[in-house]
Amino acid sequence: MTNIKCNGNKEIDLLAIEPKSMKKYHVESRGSTIFRLKSEDIFSNRLGSGIPLRDGIAFFHNSKFNHEKIKEKILEIFGNETYEKVLVVYDVKDDSVIPTADKLFGIKVWLLKNLLAELMKKGVSGSRDDVLRLAEFFNRYMQDAESKKTNLLK
Repeated sequence: MTNIKCNGNKEIDLLAIEPKSMKKYHVESRGSTIFRLKSEDIFSNRLGSGIPLRDGIAFFHNSKFNHEKIKEKILEIFGNETYEKVLVVYDVKDDSVIPTADKLFGIKVWLLKNLLAELMKKGVSGSRDDVLRLAEFFNRYMQDAESKKTNLLK
C-alpha cells in the first residue's frame, strides 16, 4: 500500500508484506540526489522550536516512524505484528549514518544508488512499473554500448 493517509495530516509512503515470508515493512523515502542523510541533527532555532532539521535521522524517527498518528495507522493495518522500519535515501553524509540509524532508532537505511545498481546487475524484463521499465531500458542501453565498444576493439 502506498501513500497511506493518516490523521493529523500525516502520510506513510509504503507499507509492504513480503509474500513468501510474510515479513512486514514500513518504508519511507527521500529520493533526491542532493539530499544526504546525517547521523547528527542540527536543531532549528527558529522560534525556539528545537525541531530537528529534515536531513537528520532523528527527524525521520520522530516525524515518519514514531509519530503517534503513524503508529495508530500501522496498528490498524498490521495489528500488533512486528515490522521493519526502512528509510530509502540516495546517499548518506558518511558511513556512520547507517549503523547509527539502526542502533538508535531501529531504522534500516537502504541506499537508492545501491538498489538501482542491484537492479541493473540482475536485469529487469517486461515490467509494467515505470521505474523498473526505465532500469530495463538503461540496462539494455549499457549492454548495447558495451557490445559496440567490444566490436570496435576487434
